[in-house]
Amino acid sequence: MEKGYRYISLFFAAIASIVFIGFFWSYFSFNPFYNNIPALIHIHAILMTTWFIFLIIQPLLIRKKLMKFHRIIGKASYVLVPFILISMIIVIQIAQKRKQDNIGMYENIFDVSGFAVFYLLAIINKRNVAKHMRYMIITALILFLPALARIYAHYPIIGIIPPLLFSFIIIIGLLIYERFHRKFYKPYTVAFFFFLIFILSYLFVPQSAIWNKTANKIHHHLVSYNY
Repeated sequence: MEKGYRYISLFFAAIASIVFIGFFWSYFSFNPFYNNIPALIHIHAILMTTWFIFLIIQPLLIRKKLMKFHRIIGKASYVLVPFILISMIIVIQIAQKRKQDNIGMYENIFDVSGFAVFYLLAIINKRNVAKHMRYMIITALILFLPALARIYAHYPIIGIIPPLLFSFIIIIGLLIYERFHRKFYKPYTVAFFFFLIFILSYLFVPQSAIWNKTANKIHHHLVSYNY
């Protein structure tokens, strides 16, 4: 494994910790088995926990040269990730049923599409370890955004930098790191423009009449569907 990324498992563990803290008040602070929390939320929590366990374990397996187990977990993710994406959409549906939030829905589209796109890029480049690892890092940066937003909601004083901009700054930092070390730019460059386009669009799209009309239709279909 590249020297600069030898301890990437600690980075994934830190992201997982932020996710745990972010969702503590809305999920973990309640006894999930005795409160009125939909079963599908429990499934989503289990799936996301499994994903972060995968992220933490995989670099360790590479360091220990246990490539057989690394490939087994990688193939298991082919099953896990589709269920994660479905559960993310279900969680969005549950939230929209409680309260329509067109701006929040726009943010959710970024979370779901971003995770799907960068996971797919990681799998496409699975034989190129450097690219594969960097795309996986980006999936983690996307998944911790909702948790960071919840932390900001409980502690507004620390919310100086919006969650999306926070991840964007980390990506810029990673690009700068690559500039002076491996000079392996492509994955972070793709992420840079992905985030930049969304940040710029966020200034205009969620407030537009076209988006609100579209979001209202999406909301109608979401709330009308029952499991």
